[in-house]
Amino acid sequence: MNWVRAVENRRFLIVGGILLIVAGSLVVTALRNPVSFDAFWHLQTGRDWLVNGLSPWLDQYSYTFYQQEISNPPVIFQALLYGFTSEFGVRNGFLLFKLSCFLLTIGAAFAALRQLKAHPLIYAFVLPLIAFSLQLRSTVRPELLAYLFTILALMMYFRAGEKVNLRNVLPMVLLALLWTIYHRSSIIAFVIFAGFFLDCAITQVQTRASAAEWTRWFALGALTLAVGFLNPGLSHPLLEAISFSSEWNLYIAEYQYGPWLFEYPATFVFLMLAILTPFMAIQQRKPGYLLCCLTLTYAAFESARLFSFAGMVVTLIFAKLLISSGFPAHWKSPRFRFLPLAGVLSIVLVIPALASNVMRAQALMAENRQTINRFPQALTDYMRDSQLSGRVHNEFSTGGFLIYQLASQNRFYIDGRTHILYPVDHLKRFMETVALPEVLRKELDKYDVDMVAWIYDSTRHDTVMSLGDFSLDFVDSNHALYVRGPANFALLGSLSWQPACWHESLSEQLQIERRKMDSVLPWNSGLYPFANFVLGFDQAEDKLAFLDQSFARDVWNDDMRRFAGFQLMQAGHYELAASMFAGVITQRPQDLLASATAFLDADNHDAASRALMVFIATPWPVINSADLQVLQWLYQRLNKIRKLNAEEQRVLEKIGGSLDSPTLRADEKPSALGVFCLDRASSDPRPQ
Repeated sequence: MNWVRAVENRRFLIVGGILLIVAGSLVVTALRNPVSFDAFWHLQTGRDWLVNGLSPWLDQYSYTFYQQEISNPPVIFQALLYGFTSEFGVRNGFLLFKLSCFLLTIGAAFAALRQLKAHPLIYAFVLPLIAFSLQLRSTVRPELLAYLFTILALMMYFRAGEKVNLRNVLPMVLLALLWTIYHRSSIIAFVIFAGFFLDCAITQVQTRASAAEWTRWFALGALTLAVGFLNPGLSHPLLEAISFSSEWNLYIAEYQYGPWLFEYPATFVFLMLAILTPFMAIQQRKPGYLLCCLTLTYAAFESARLFSFAGMVVTLIFAKLLISSGFPAHWKSPRFRFLPLAGVLSIVLVIPALASNVMRAQALMAENRQTINRFPQALTDYMRDSQLSGRVHNEFSTGGFLIYQLASQNRFYIDGRTHILYPVDHLKRFMETVALPEVLRKELDKYDVDMVAWIYDSTRHDTVMSLGDFSLDFVDSNHALYVRGPANFALLGSLSWQPACWHESLSEQLQIERRKMDSVLPWNSGLYPFANFVLGFDQAEDKLAFLDQSFARDVWNDDMRRFAGFQLMQAGHYELAASMFAGVITQRPQDLLASATAFLDADNHDAASRALMVFIATPWPVINSADLQVLQWLYQRLNKIRKLNAEEQRVLEKIGGSLDSPTLRADEKPSALGVFCLDRASSDPRPQ
């Protein structure tokens, strides 16, 4: 028996098995941890709209754009999301919302294939590819329901054929209207329906249609296009796409090309279909299908978030064209000589798609083990319990979650409402505040900000601490809170920024802060390793032995290496100190300067010169004037040992012209701790 006939005779078994695998992979995918911070501002907006009566069309949460208009927020999605979470809880509500959208979309794809009277082999690759498209965008976003609308739009296109009449077009108009009100992704509907009207126009040209037929074509086409304006913002998704600033592509990951897609074999299947489908559309004289495929394929490789839409459209159009070409009738013919090749092609379509379903599900489960601490839950709990109200300068990424947790008592600088509320210049300004202390200071003073809630890393910590009027108040596993005035961990925050400023007189304050950590911070706080290290050093009788034992026993982070480096310099172990600074992963100007100082004190002048040249060659975002004073002092010391070369002399002269009154002299050799414990907070940060 021909294998194609054998597959057809086992329709129920094959289609049922495919559905089982697809449904299983989607259930596992739905179990993905909530990783989208944006889902939470959507949720809070829906809650405030339905429960508190706050307008979702005006900003309620920021202090930068408060009460300004939001362009076409997806209010239906926000209300649905709140409905799910209010009934089932946040985690289960997210899970059930995702799973409902997944199963509705797969159900619609199944119905589309039944409408086309597809062979089981077509089910075997179409359904897994549709499922894989869903798995690629498995976060709680408005697009989840838009994927269902995409399948429905294609079903209407397929059913209508090339006949423009009210019976065929009215469902398209209603779907386009609903989709436009729902979300700006309705541009997909207009691309699909443009293909339908293009096919109809070509047919009418070929059949020499009457003026009445052309009038009907134009009127119904204009009606379909016009409903795109029927949304609260009266803005058409096509015009929004045209006016969309290309600058967003530089800053938002989902607007960028996604090379990670090629980790999955199904992506190569999509590529194959994207190449084959246009040729089949040309062969069968279907310019509308050609328009849809080319437009969406191009868009998919311009923006990763459109890949799922494009994958669904291209896959279903390929299936439609394959069926229209006579498949599988000619494959079942005894005269068909390429049956083995057809079998190989079928395997190439089916196996990678199914394998990708499993691979993607496994990848998301592996991701779950790494995203447990993604959200600043402990930080928001602390702020709520401590009733810390006011304005918060926050990370762009965490803004949505902070809104959900703290909207009743705080307002925020930025969140994920890019393009619909915040202009691209605001996002660029935020990025400048992270890198440049003087920009951060201006923004904090401009808006009279009370707190800074940022990701806890060395660069950001240094930026905030360099301002001088913010202190460390809380640290969880990944995030930190800084407040104006008194704070819980002012000493530890200062020491991690300026470890050279440690002195035995600070021992009592250190012990107070360490005891406070156990009552305030979560067990996985990122502050514990450094605090325990400094406390152990302080309490050790033989401090050098403590450093040796700790280095052999523990994994040192950058803060610990810097602290140890300065203590080793103070004890005269200069080469060891230099190796400590060299081991710092996230280098800052002070690390290279301290390394050069250690080498000079060890009489290793060549190594000191190399460290200084690396310092000069590094494009530091900001060099503090205190660092410039140390750099000048080091070059002056080096000049007393050997004559500076032309480049070194040029640097020294340039530094001298930028400093008003140097505090270090070449003929002085203060302690290493004294050199690097200058008043950095009061000195103005100077861009290089």
